[in-house]
Amino acid sequence: MPPNAWVRMTGLLNGGIIKYDDKIPENKISGYHDVDKTFVPYRYFIGAMVFISFLYAMFFTFDKYIVHPGIGDKLLLLFIAILLFIQFRASEHTSNLFIKTYLIIYGCSWLSLLLAVIFSIYHGWYWTTFTAFVLFLSCRAYQRFFQTIPKDLVFDSMSNRWLYFIPESIHRWEYNLTGKIDAKLAFIKWTGFLSFLVFGLSHIPSLGMQINPICIILCYIHIFYGFVIIILKNYLYYSSIQSTNFSKTTALLFRNILIILLLLFFAKKYWNANYNTLQYLNEYAFDKKETIDIDTFIKNYDRMDTSHTKVNYYIASWGGGLRATYLDLLMLDKKQRQTKDTFLNNVVAMSGVSGGALGLDLFFVVKKENKGNGDTLSDIYDRIGHANFASTDLAYLLGRDRLPFNKWLSRDRSIVGMQNYWSLITSGRSPFNTTPYQTYWKEGYVTMGYFPLLITNTTKTSGNYGIACSAYADGKKFREIFKGATNILSLNKANISLSFLKLCLLQKDSLYSAQPQVFGVKAITSMEDILIILV
Repeated sequence: MPPNAWVRMTGLLNGGIIKYDDKIPENKISGYHDVDKTFVPYRYFIGAMVFISFLYAMFFTFDKYIVHPGIGDKLLLLFIAILLFIQFRASEHTSNLFIKTYLIIYGCSWLSLLLAVIFSIYHGWYWTTFTAFVLFLSCRAYQRFFQTIPKDLVFDSMSNRWLYFIPESIHRWEYNLTGKIDAKLAFIKWTGFLSFLVFGLSHIPSLGMQINPICIILCYIHIFYGFVIIILKNYLYYSSIQSTNFSKTTALLFRNILIILLLLFFAKKYWNANYNTLQYLNEYAFDKKETIDIDTFIKNYDRMDTSHTKVNYYIASWGGGLRATYLDLLMLDKKQRQTKDTFLNNVVAMSGVSGGALGLDLFFVVKKENKGNGDTLSDIYDRIGHANFASTDLAYLLGRDRLPFNKWLSRDRSIVGMQNYWSLITSGRSPFNTTPYQTYWKEGYVTMGYFPLLITNTTKTSGNYGIACSAYADGKKFREIFKGATNILSLNKANISLSFLKLCLLQKDSLYSAQPQVFGVKAITSMEDILIILV
């Protein structure tokens, strides 16, 4: 590589972009071009494999959820084989067959994109939309990675050329947009800024929930890729020039970029080891008088119906992320409607873990916060089930939670997730509630006339099962009912406890969870002793 082979572009549009200097005489860079041409097929191959892998994932989804299993991947392999056969038979870019094939595939890409937009408007994410989108990706992948076409296509004399007028016109228009290397670099730069903006806005819960999770992932990949390219390009640039004036410090940094990155890595490790600790949930004032004793709860339940024919129900819900949460909400709401709001009067206790526990707790919160609005409760459950929690989870997981000062910032993705739930339940009409767990449950118990006992399960770092029971039980009574468990509401401090909603965040569903399963109480061994004592 000759000295000063790289040039740093200036101005607002091209500010900071570093590219290979195309003004260097051809005789001085012939060797570079020879090497570059040698590696072009490999670059195309890697790019093609990335797109083909993505297409395979799309076809796998197509197989699993839309058509008979096994068809999609075979169609993909057949499609690739056909394209490679056409490429082999029409290797000369000037042949009519090559140009016709290119324009047909190119026209199909734009037509399929148009159809995908139309189908998404009228059908939503239906199989027609999915098929059109996969066809668009396939055609564009072939066009970009298997062929290089000049701006002006030269046809030999042939009939029916008018059939190719529209794709040929679109080709020239798109070539004018992306044909110049400077325009491409500027496009990459500004889309990088746009990606950074979108990724930053996704940390605002009200906005983040409106952004598709795939957009969050793509923005993050674009930013990360840009970060790597910026380091590499600056290293090449400052290593090939004699830096002067203001660029001396920058040159020093980028010439020793590996040392700088290693120092940053060890600095972050040091910071995490010495300044990052486990985040403790906030503690709130607690008054035992504002709770319901567990013995009082059982006596009140027995007095509600003294008939010998009464059936006592106990509900236990396993984990499964948002799906388990939504399943709980739908199941309990359906049962209440079928029994004209009397089913819960026969339920002694409800217990769950992970998404299952969150569903049971949120069902109580929705009913408590929307007392008297029975007609709207189902809408709230659907609002929760259809909400996009993944985007803010991803944004915080890849962004805010990676910053090396978590100790100083109390908002992490779990707390933000619970704030999103609260906003959906109350339509944002009230600030985040911090009432202690057992006090909050008593308020709902009193206003609704009755509500089953809530038992939220989690795990302590000591290895014991952690239990939060909505009715108050002193130390001895708690140990009798929940044998071998730890009362996570007892913080070994007088008149201090955890809030209902912040305790729920311990159960907040993660991005990836097992299939939800809801069973009767006998399916969970650890619940048997609890229910025997309650009865």
